[in-house]
Amino acid sequence: MSSFWPRRLRGQLTLSYLLVILISIGGMATIIHLAAAPRLDSVGRLIDRRQAYLLAPLLADHFRRHGAWVETPALLQSLDQARPPALLEGLSPPFSWQPAISRSLQPERVLLLEPGFTVIADSTGQLNRGESMPASWQVNAAPVTLDGQLVGRVVVTSELDKELTAFVQTTVRRIAGGAVLLTGGLALLVSLALARHLGRPVQTLSRAAMRLAGGDSLAPLPVQADNEIGDLTQAFNEMAAALATQQQLRRQLVADIAHELRTPLSIMKLNVAGLADALHSPAEAAAALEVEIESLAALIEDLRALSLAESGGVQLELEAIDLRNFLRRVGQSWRPQAEAHNLELQLELSSDLPPLSADPRRLEQVLDNLLSNALRYTPAGGRLTLGAQSAGSEARLWVADTGPGLPAGELPRLFERFYRADPSRSRESGGSGLGLAIAKQLVLLHGGRIWAESEPGQGMIFWVGLPVRGDLEKG
Repeated sequence: MSSFWPRRLRGQLTLSYLLVILISIGGMATIIHLAAAPRLDSVGRLIDRRQAYLLAPLLADHFRRHGAWVETPALLQSLDQARPPALLEGLSPPFSWQPAISRSLQPERVLLLEPGFTVIADSTGQLNRGESMPASWQVNAAPVTLDGQLVGRVVVTSELDKELTAFVQTTVRRIAGGAVLLTGGLALLVSLALARHLGRPVQTLSRAAMRLAGGDSLAPLPVQADNEIGDLTQAFNEMAAALATQQQLRRQLVADIAHELRTPLSIMKLNVAGLADALHSPAEAAAALEVEIESLAALIEDLRALSLAESGGVQLELEAIDLRNFLRRVGQSWRPQAEAHNLELQLELSSDLPPLSADPRRLEQVLDNLLSNALRYTPAGGRLTLGAQSAGSEARLWVADTGPGLPAGELPRLFERFYRADPSRSRESGGSGLGLAIAKQLVLLHGGRIWAESEPGQGMIFWVGLPVRGDLEKG
Protein backbone atom coordinates (compact mmCIF):
# COMPACT_ATOMS: atom_id res chain seq x y z
CA MET A 1 0.00 0.00 0.00
CA SER A 2 2.85 2.36 0.84
CA SER A 3 4.38 1.84 -2.61
CA PHE A 4 1.01 2.45 -4.27
CA TRP A 5 0.06 5.54 -2.29
CA PRO A 6 1.83 8.74 -3.48
CA ARG A 7 4.19 10.51 -1.10
CA ARG A 8 3.35 14.05 -2.19
CA LEU A 9 0.15 15.73 -1.05
CA ARG A 10 -0.79 16.66 -4.63
CA GLY A 11 -0.62 13.01 -5.71
CA GLN A 12 -2.58 11.90 -2.64
CA LEU A 13 -5.33 14.43 -3.33
CA THR A 14 -5.49 13.46 -7.01
CA LEU A 15 -5.71 9.76 -6.26
CA SER A 16 -8.24 10.33 -3.49
CA TYR A 17 -10.56 12.33 -5.73
CA LEU A 18 -10.23 9.79 -8.54
CA LEU A 19 -10.91 6.82 -6.28
CA VAL A 20 -13.99 8.44 -4.76
CA ILE A 21 -15.43 9.28 -8.18
CA LEU A 22 -14.67 5.86 -9.66
CA ILE A 23 -16.14 4.09 -6.64
CA SER A 24 -19.29 6.21 -6.98
CA ILE A 25 -19.61 5.48 -10.70
CA GLY A 26 -18.86 1.79 -10.21
CA GLY A 27 -21.49 1.61 -7.49
CA MET A 28 -24.07 3.26 -9.74
CA ALA A 29 -23.23 0.89 -12.59
CA THR A 30 -23.55 -2.12 -10.28
CA ILE A 31 -26.91 -0.93 -8.99
CA ILE A 32 -28.14 -0.40 -12.55
CA HIS A 33 -26.99 -3.88 -13.53
CA LEU A 34 -28.49 -5.61 -10.51
CA ALA A 35 -31.72 -3.65 -10.39
CA ALA A 36 -32.51 -2.85 -14.02
CA ALA A 37 -31.52 -6.06 -15.82
CA PRO A 38 -34.09 -8.30 -14.09
CA ARG A 39 -36.80 -5.72 -14.73
CA LEU A 40 -35.96 -5.73 -18.44
CA ASP A 41 -36.63 -9.47 -18.56
CA SER A 42 -39.98 -8.84 -16.90
CA VAL A 43 -40.80 -6.22 -19.51
CA GLY A 44 -40.27 -8.77 -22.30
CA ARG A 45 -42.55 -11.29 -20.60
CA LEU A 46 -45.13 -8.58 -19.98
CA ILE A 47 -45.22 -7.75 -23.70
CA ASP A 48 -45.79 -11.41 -24.60
CA ARG A 49 -48.48 -11.80 -21.94
CA ARG A 50 -50.25 -8.67 -23.17
CA GLN A 51 -50.33 -10.09 -26.68
CA ALA A 52 -51.78 -13.32 -25.31
CA TYR A 53 -54.54 -11.50 -23.42
CA LEU A 54 -55.39 -9.55 -26.57
CA LEU A 55 -55.78 -12.80 -28.52
CA ALA A 56 -57.82 -14.58 -25.83
CA PRO A 57 -61.22 -12.92 -26.73
CA LEU A 58 -60.68 -13.71 -30.42
CA LEU A 59 -60.04 -17.41 -29.63
CA ALA A 60 -63.04 -17.50 -27.26
CA ASP A 61 -65.23 -16.23 -30.08
CA HIS A 62 -63.81 -18.92 -32.37
CA PHE A 63 -64.71 -21.58 -29.77
CA ARG A 64 -68.24 -20.13 -29.44
CA ARG A 65 -68.87 -20.31 -33.17
CA HIS A 66 -67.55 -23.84 -33.60
CA GLY A 67 -68.40 -25.33 -30.23
CA ALA A 68 -64.94 -26.92 -30.07
CA TRP A 69 -61.30 -26.31 -30.99
CA VAL A 70 -61.50 -27.04 -34.71
CA GLU A 71 -59.50 -25.51 -37.52
CA THR A 72 -57.28 -23.90 -34.88
CA PRO A 73 -53.99 -24.46 -36.74
CA ALA A 74 -55.27 -22.41 -39.64
CA LEU A 75 -56.49 -19.78 -37.22
CA LEU A 76 -53.14 -19.57 -35.46
CA GLN A 77 -51.27 -19.38 -38.73
CA SER A 78 -53.47 -16.48 -39.72
CA LEU A 79 -52.41 -14.74 -36.52
CA ASP A 80 -48.77 -15.62 -37.03
CA GLN A 81 -47.83 -12.93 -39.51
CA ALA A 82 -44.44 -11.36 -40.10
CA ARG A 83 -43.99 -7.87 -38.70
CA PRO A 84 -43.95 -5.02 -41.17
CA PRO A 85 -40.50 -3.59 -41.98
CA ALA A 86 -41.58 -0.16 -40.79
CA LEU A 87 -41.83 -1.52 -37.24
CA LEU A 88 -38.11 -0.92 -36.58
CA GLU A 89 -37.75 2.41 -38.37
CA GLY A 90 -35.90 4.97 -36.27
CA LEU A 91 -34.50 2.34 -33.91
CA SER A 92 -31.08 2.08 -35.55
CA PRO A 93 -28.31 2.81 -33.01
CA PRO A 94 -26.78 6.28 -33.44
CA PHE A 95 -23.30 5.03 -32.53
CA SER A 96 -21.36 2.16 -34.06
CA TRP A 97 -20.50 0.67 -30.67
CA GLN A 98 -24.16 0.10 -29.83
CA PRO A 99 -25.68 -3.33 -30.68
CA ALA A 100 -28.05 -3.49 -33.64
CA ILE A 101 -31.52 -5.05 -33.67
CA SER A 102 -32.00 -7.98 -36.00
CA ARG A 103 -33.90 -7.18 -39.20
CA SER A 104 -35.24 -10.71 -39.63
CA LEU A 105 -38.60 -9.67 -38.15
CA GLN A 106 -39.71 -13.23 -37.38
CA PRO A 107 -43.46 -13.65 -36.70
CA GLU A 108 -44.73 -14.30 -33.22
CA ARG A 109 -45.28 -17.88 -32.08
CA VAL A 110 -48.83 -18.60 -30.84
CA LEU A 111 -49.73 -21.71 -28.86
CA LEU A 112 -53.27 -22.78 -28.01
CA LEU A 113 -53.50 -25.02 -24.92
CA GLU A 114 -55.99 -27.11 -23.05
CA PRO A 115 -56.83 -25.82 -19.56
CA GLY A 116 -54.28 -28.40 -18.31
CA PHE A 117 -51.47 -26.83 -20.42
CA THR A 118 -51.35 -29.57 -23.08
CA VAL A 119 -50.89 -28.35 -26.64
CA ILE A 120 -53.89 -28.05 -28.94
CA ALA A 121 -52.07 -26.24 -31.74
CA ASP A 122 -48.69 -24.54 -32.33
CA SER A 123 -48.48 -21.90 -35.06
CA THR A 124 -44.94 -23.01 -35.85
CA GLY A 125 -45.68 -26.74 -35.66
CA GLN A 126 -42.79 -27.33 -33.27
CA LEU A 127 -45.08 -28.94 -30.69
CA ASN A 128 -47.70 -31.52 -31.62
CA ARG A 129 -51.19 -31.81 -30.24
CA GLY A 130 -51.24 -33.42 -26.81
CA GLU A 131 -47.67 -32.53 -25.88
CA SER A 132 -47.02 -30.61 -22.66
CA MET A 133 -45.90 -27.01 -22.89
CA PRO A 134 -42.59 -26.07 -21.16
CA ALA A 135 -43.27 -25.15 -17.54
CA SER A 136 -41.34 -21.87 -17.87
CA TRP A 137 -43.93 -20.61 -20.39
CA GLN A 138 -46.97 -21.37 -18.25
CA VAL A 139 -46.69 -18.10 -16.36
CA ASN A 140 -47.24 -16.22 -19.62
CA ALA A 141 -50.40 -18.15 -20.54
CA ALA A 142 -53.60 -16.08 -20.81
CA PRO A 143 -56.90 -17.87 -19.99
CA VAL A 144 -59.51 -18.27 -22.73
CA THR A 145 -62.96 -18.18 -21.07
CA LEU A 146 -66.45 -18.55 -22.46
CA ASP A 147 -69.37 -17.57 -20.27
CA GLY A 148 -67.10 -17.75 -17.23
CA GLN A 149 -65.85 -21.24 -18.06
CA LEU A 150 -62.18 -21.90 -18.82
CA VAL A 151 -62.00 -23.52 -22.24
CA GLY A 152 -58.32 -23.12 -23.00
CA ARG A 153 -55.17 -21.06 -22.69
CA VAL A 154 -53.08 -19.08 -25.16
CA VAL A 155 -49.35 -18.31 -25.05
CA VAL A 156 -47.48 -15.86 -27.26
CA THR A 157 -43.68 -15.86 -27.52
CA SER A 158 -41.56 -13.53 -29.60
CA GLU A 159 -37.90 -13.70 -30.48
CA LEU A 160 -37.98 -9.99 -31.14
CA ASP A 161 -39.03 -9.29 -27.56
CA LYS A 162 -36.07 -11.30 -26.35
CA GLU A 163 -33.81 -9.51 -28.77
CA LEU A 164 -35.08 -6.13 -27.61
CA THR A 165 -34.41 -7.11 -24.01
CA ALA A 166 -30.87 -8.21 -24.86
CA PHE A 167 -30.42 -5.02 -26.86
CA VAL A 168 -31.41 -2.83 -23.92
CA GLN A 169 -29.29 -4.82 -21.45
CA THR A 170 -26.22 -4.61 -23.66
CA THR A 171 -26.80 -0.92 -24.25
CA VAL A 172 -27.10 -0.23 -20.52
CA ARG A 173 -23.89 -2.12 -19.79
CA ARG A 174 -21.98 -0.34 -22.52
CA ILE A 175 -23.31 3.05 -21.51
CA ALA A 176 -22.32 2.38 -17.91
CA GLY A 177 -18.84 1.29 -19.03
CA GLY A 178 -18.48 4.31 -21.28
CA ALA A 179 -19.66 6.59 -18.48
CA VAL A 180 -17.02 5.11 -16.19
CA LEU A 181 -14.27 5.72 -18.75
CA LEU A 182 -15.45 9.20 -19.72
CA THR A 183 -16.16 10.47 -16.23
CA GLY A 184 -13.00 8.77 -14.96
CA GLY A 185 -10.94 10.70 -17.50
CA LEU A 186 -12.70 13.95 -16.66
CA ALA A 187 -12.33 13.19 -12.96
CA LEU A 188 -8.60 12.67 -13.44
CA LEU A 189 -8.24 16.06 -15.12
CA VAL A 190 -10.35 17.81 -12.50
CA SER A 191 -8.51 15.99 -9.71
CA LEU A 192 -5.16 17.11 -11.08
CA ALA A 193 -6.37 20.70 -11.26
CA LEU A 194 -7.89 20.66 -7.78
CA ALA A 195 -4.88 18.92 -6.26
CA ARG A 196 -2.56 21.47 -7.82
CA HIS A 197 -4.74 24.32 -6.59
CA LEU A 198 -4.97 22.94 -3.05
CA GLY A 199 -1.38 21.77 -2.88
CA ARG A 200 0.21 25.04 -4.05
CA PRO A 201 -0.26 26.89 -0.71
CA VAL A 202 1.08 23.88 1.20
CA GLN A 203 4.15 23.76 -1.03
CA THR A 204 4.64 27.49 -0.50
CA LEU A 205 4.43 26.95 3.26
CA SER A 206 6.89 24.05 3.04
CA ARG A 207 9.45 26.11 1.12
CA ALA A 208 8.99 29.04 3.50
CA ALA A 209 9.45 26.75 6.53
CA MET A 210 12.70 25.38 5.06
CA ARG A 211 13.96 28.91 4.48
CA LEU A 212 12.95 29.88 7.99
CA ALA A 213 14.77 26.86 9.40
CA GLY A 214 17.84 27.96 7.44
CA GLY A 215 17.82 31.30 9.21
CA ASP A 216 16.44 33.45 6.38
CA SER A 217 14.11 36.33 7.15
CA LEU A 218 10.73 36.09 5.43
CA ALA A 219 8.10 38.54 4.36
CA PRO A 220 4.57 37.53 5.41
CA LEU A 221 3.03 34.99 3.05
CA PRO A 222 -0.20 36.11 1.32
CA VAL A 223 -3.36 34.57 2.78
CA GLN A 224 -5.25 33.55 -0.36
CA ALA A 225 -8.14 31.52 1.07
CA ASP A 226 -10.62 31.84 3.91
CA ASN A 227 -10.32 28.23 5.03
CA GLU A 228 -8.07 25.92 7.04
CA ILE A 229 -5.15 26.50 4.66
CA GLY A 230 -5.63 30.25 5.04
CA ASP A 231 -5.67 29.82 8.83
CA LEU A 232 -2.50 27.74 8.59
CA THR A 233 -0.82 30.43 6.49
CA GLN A 234 -1.85 33.10 8.97
CA ALA A 235 -0.56 30.98 11.87
CA PHE A 236 2.72 30.47 10.01
CA ASN A 237 3.07 34.22 9.47
CA GLU A 238 2.46 34.83 13.17
CA MET A 239 4.97 32.13 14.09
CA ALA A 240 7.58 33.59 11.72
CA ALA A 241 6.99 37.06 13.17
CA ALA A 242 7.28 35.70 16.71
CA LEU A 243 10.53 33.90 15.83
CA ALA A 244 11.92 37.06 14.27
CA THR A 245 10.96 38.98 17.40
CA GLN A 246 12.59 36.37 19.61
CA GLN A 247 15.76 36.45 17.54
CA GLN A 248 15.82 40.21 17.81
CA LEU A 249 15.23 40.00 21.56
CA ARG A 250 18.05 37.49 21.95
CA ARG A 251 20.43 39.70 20.02
CA GLN A 252 19.29 42.69 22.04
CA LEU A 253 19.63 40.72 25.27
CA VAL A 254 23.24 39.80 24.45
CA ALA A 255 24.00 43.40 23.55
CA ASP A 256 22.31 44.68 26.72
CA ILE A 257 24.14 42.22 28.96
CA ALA A 258 27.43 43.14 27.30
CA HIS A 259 26.65 46.81 27.84
CA GLU A 260 25.66 46.26 31.49
CA LEU A 261 28.83 44.28 32.17
CA ARG A 262 31.13 46.70 30.38
CA THR A 263 30.75 49.54 32.89
CA PRO A 264 31.49 47.66 36.13
CA LEU A 265 34.30 45.71 34.51
CA SER A 266 35.85 48.94 33.23
CA ILE A 267 35.62 50.45 36.71
CA MET A 268 37.15 47.33 38.24
CA LYS A 269 39.94 47.40 35.67
CA LEU A 270 40.70 51.06 36.48
CA ASN A 271 40.79 50.33 40.21
CA VAL A 272 43.13 47.39 39.71
CA ALA A 273 45.37 49.55 37.51
CA GLY A 274 45.30 52.35 40.10
CA LEU A 275 46.19 49.88 42.81
CA ALA A 276 49.10 48.57 40.73
CA ASP A 277 50.35 52.11 40.06
CA ALA A 278 49.90 53.03 43.73
CA LEU A 279 47.31 55.67 42.78
CA HIS A 280 44.81 54.14 45.23
CA SER A 281 45.30 52.68 48.61
CA PRO A 282 44.40 49.00 49.04
CA ALA A 283 41.46 50.00 51.24
CA GLU A 284 40.06 52.43 48.63
CA ALA A 285 40.51 49.92 45.79
CA ALA A 286 38.92 47.14 47.83
CA ALA A 287 35.89 49.31 48.67
CA ALA A 288 35.39 50.30 45.01
CA LEU A 289 35.81 46.71 43.83
CA GLU A 290 33.33 45.48 46.44
CA VAL A 291 30.67 47.91 45.16
CA GLU A 292 31.10 46.76 41.59
CA ILE A 293 31.15 43.08 42.56
CA GLU A 294 27.88 43.55 44.44
CA SER A 295 26.39 45.27 41.39
CA LEU A 296 27.49 42.39 39.17
CA ALA A 297 26.10 39.85 41.65
CA ALA A 298 22.76 41.72 41.73
CA LEU A 299 22.65 41.81 37.92
CA ILE A 300 23.38 38.09 37.68
CA GLU A 301 20.74 37.30 40.29
CA ASP A 302 18.17 39.39 38.39
CA LEU A 303 19.01 37.61 35.15
CA ARG A 304 18.64 34.23 36.84
CA ALA A 305 15.32 35.20 38.40
CA LEU A 306 14.00 36.49 35.07
CA SER A 307 15.15 33.34 33.24
CA LEU A 308 13.47 31.10 35.81
CA ALA A 309 10.23 33.09 35.67
CA GLU A 310 10.10 33.07 31.85
CA SER A 311 10.88 29.35 31.58
CA GLY A 312 8.36 28.31 34.24
CA GLY A 313 11.11 27.28 36.65
CA VAL A 314 9.59 29.25 39.51
CA GLN A 315 7.32 27.12 41.67
CA LEU A 316 4.64 29.12 43.43
CA GLU A 317 3.72 28.26 47.01
CA LEU A 318 0.15 29.50 47.13
CA GLU A 319 -1.64 30.34 50.34
CA ALA A 320 -4.54 32.47 51.47
CA ILE A 321 -3.45 36.08 51.98
CA ASP A 322 -5.13 38.82 53.98
CA LEU A 323 -4.33 41.74 51.69
CA ARG A 324 -4.79 44.46 54.31
CA ASN A 325 -2.26 42.93 56.72
CA PHE A 326 0.05 41.91 53.86
CA LEU A 327 0.20 45.38 52.31
CA ARG A 328 0.58 47.08 55.71
CA ARG A 329 3.65 44.90 56.32
CA VAL A 330 5.13 45.69 52.90
CA GLY A 331 4.53 49.43 53.43
CA GLN A 332 6.11 49.31 56.87
CA SER A 333 9.25 47.68 55.45
CA TRP A 334 9.60 50.40 52.79
CA ARG A 335 8.85 53.40 54.99
CA PRO A 336 12.45 53.88 56.23
CA GLN A 337 13.80 53.92 52.65
CA ALA A 338 11.14 56.42 51.58
CA GLU A 339 11.97 58.70 54.51
CA ALA A 340 15.70 58.42 53.70
CA HIS A 341 14.89 59.87 50.24
CA ASN A 342 12.62 62.52 51.75
CA LEU A 343 9.50 60.86 50.34
CA GLU A 344 6.12 60.24 51.90
CA LEU A 345 4.71 56.70 51.74
CA GLN A 346 0.92 56.32 51.98
CA LEU A 347 -1.38 53.31 52.12
CA GLU A 348 -4.82 53.35 50.47
CA LEU A 349 -6.60 50.08 51.25
CA SER A 350 -10.25 49.46 50.45
CA SER A 351 -12.39 48.06 53.27
CA ASP A 352 -13.84 45.27 51.09
CA LEU A 353 -10.64 43.65 49.87
CA PRO A 354 -11.34 40.09 48.69
CA PRO A 355 -9.39 37.05 49.85
CA LEU A 356 -6.42 36.22 47.65
CA SER A 357 -4.54 33.01 46.90
CA ALA A 358 -0.94 33.84 46.04
CA ASP A 359 2.69 33.16 46.86
CA PRO A 360 3.41 35.84 49.50
CA ARG A 361 7.16 35.87 48.87
CA ARG A 362 6.79 36.28 45.09
CA LEU A 363 4.01 38.84 45.45
CA GLU A 364 6.19 40.84 47.84
CA GLN A 365 8.99 40.64 45.26
CA VAL A 366 6.64 42.15 42.66
CA LEU A 367 5.72 45.04 44.98
CA ASP A 368 9.37 45.54 46.00
CA ASN A 369 10.36 45.95 42.34
CA LEU A 370 7.53 48.40 41.71
CA LEU A 371 8.26 50.45 44.86
CA SER A 372 11.99 50.44 44.07
CA ASN A 373 11.26 51.77 40.59
CA ALA A 374 8.88 54.43 41.97
CA LEU A 375 11.35 55.50 44.69
CA ARG A 376 14.16 55.79 42.13
CA TYR A 377 12.25 58.11 39.79
CA THR A 378 10.39 60.27 42.34
CA PRO A 379 12.13 63.53 43.30
CA ALA A 380 12.61 64.49 46.96
CA GLY A 381 9.51 65.89 48.60
CA GLY A 382 7.27 63.62 46.51
CA ARG A 383 4.86 60.90 47.52
CA LEU A 384 4.56 57.14 47.02
CA THR A 385 1.23 55.34 47.33
CA LEU A 386 0.66 51.64 47.88
CA GLY A 387 -2.99 50.64 47.50
CA ALA A 388 -5.46 47.87 46.78
CA GLN A 389 -9.14 47.59 45.86
CA SER A 390 -11.71 45.05 44.76
CA ALA A 391 -12.64 45.01 41.05
CA GLY A 392 -15.13 42.25 40.31
CA SER A 393 -13.33 38.95 39.80
CA GLU A 394 -9.91 40.33 40.60
CA ALA A 395 -8.06 42.25 43.28
CA ARG A 396 -6.14 45.27 42.00
CA LEU A 397 -2.99 46.42 43.71
CA TRP A 398 -1.23 49.59 42.67
CA VAL A 399 1.92 51.60 43.26
CA ALA A 400 1.75 55.31 42.38
CA ASP A 401 4.36 58.04 42.48
CA THR A 402 4.58 61.78 41.82
CA GLY A 403 7.53 61.53 39.45
CA PRO A 404 7.82 63.10 35.99
CA GLY A 405 5.68 60.45 34.31
CA LEU A 406 6.03 59.14 30.78
CA PRO A 407 4.30 59.66 27.42
CA ALA A 408 1.79 56.97 26.43
CA GLY A 409 4.07 55.65 23.68
CA GLU A 410 6.70 54.60 26.21
CA LEU A 411 4.38 52.58 28.48
CA PRO A 412 4.19 49.28 26.48
CA ARG A 413 8.00 48.93 26.62
CA LEU A 414 8.41 49.45 30.34
CA PHE A 415 8.34 45.71 31.02
CA GLU A 416 11.05 44.84 28.46
CA ARG A 417 14.47 43.69 29.63
CA PHE A 418 17.00 46.48 30.24
CA TYR A 419 14.58 49.13 29.02
CA ARG A 420 15.01 52.57 30.50
CA ALA A 421 12.70 55.39 29.50
CA ASP A 422 15.60 57.81 30.02
CA PRO A 423 18.67 56.33 28.28
CA SER A 424 20.91 58.80 30.07
CA ARG A 425 20.24 57.14 33.44
CA SER A 426 23.09 55.01 34.68
CA ARG A 427 22.89 51.69 36.46
CA GLU A 428 23.34 53.48 39.74
CA SER A 429 20.35 55.76 39.19
CA GLY A 430 18.29 53.55 36.90
CA GLY A 431 18.80 50.04 38.28
CA SER A 432 19.58 46.96 36.22
CA GLY A 433 16.57 47.43 33.95
CA LEU A 434 15.23 43.98 34.87
CA GLY A 435 12.99 44.71 37.86
CA LEU A 436 9.81 45.43 35.89
CA ALA A 437 10.40 42.49 33.54
CA ILE A 438 10.73 40.18 36.57
CA ALA A 439 7.58 41.67 38.12
CA LYS A 440 5.64 41.03 34.91
CA GLN A 441 6.65 37.36 34.73
CA LEU A 442 5.79 36.73 38.38
CA VAL A 443 2.36 38.32 37.92
CA LEU A 444 1.74 36.18 34.83
CA LEU A 445 2.65 33.06 36.81
CA HIS A 446 -0.16 33.99 39.22
CA GLY A 447 -2.59 34.16 36.28
CA GLY A 448 -2.79 37.95 36.62
CA ARG A 449 -1.92 41.00 34.56
CA ILE A 450 0.21 44.11 35.00
CA TRP A 451 0.09 47.46 33.25
CA ALA A 452 1.09 51.10 33.68
CA GLU A 453 -0.73 54.40 33.35
CA SER A 454 0.95 57.78 33.10
CA GLU A 455 0.98 61.23 31.60
CA PRO A 456 4.01 63.51 31.41
CA GLY A 457 4.23 65.56 34.63
CA GLN A 458 1.42 63.56 36.30
CA GLY A 459 3.42 60.73 37.85
CA MET A 460 3.13 57.00 37.21
CA ILE A 461 0.73 54.26 38.37
CA PHE A 462 1.56 50.56 38.10
CA TRP A 463 -1.45 48.25 38.36
CA VAL A 464 -1.42 44.56 39.25
CA GLY A 465 -4.65 42.57 38.71
CA LEU A 466 -4.82 39.16 40.39
CA PRO A 467 -7.71 36.66 40.10
CA VAL A 468 -9.83 36.14 43.20
CA ARG A 469 -10.79 32.64 44.40
CA GLY A 470 -14.39 32.51 45.55
CA ASP A 471 -13.85 29.53 47.87
CA LEU A 472 -11.55 31.46 50.23
CA GLU A 473 -13.00 33.00 53.31
CA LYS A 474 -12.42 36.66 53.86
CA GLY A 475 -10.00 37.41 56.61
